Amino acid sequence: MVQGSSKNREFYKNCAEYFEFLRKKGTTDYDFEDEYQELILKQIIL
Repeated sequence: MVQGSSKNREFYKNCAEYFEFLRKKGTTDYDFEDEYQELILKQIIL
């Protein structure tokens, strides 16, 4: 389980960096945002 938590933290860190990159660039990636939101909802439900 510790490895899973570590992978989750790494994933969310990478997502935050990607969103920051998009923000600085002044663009969006709606497909990625939709997938990210689905993953977040699944985490909340589980």
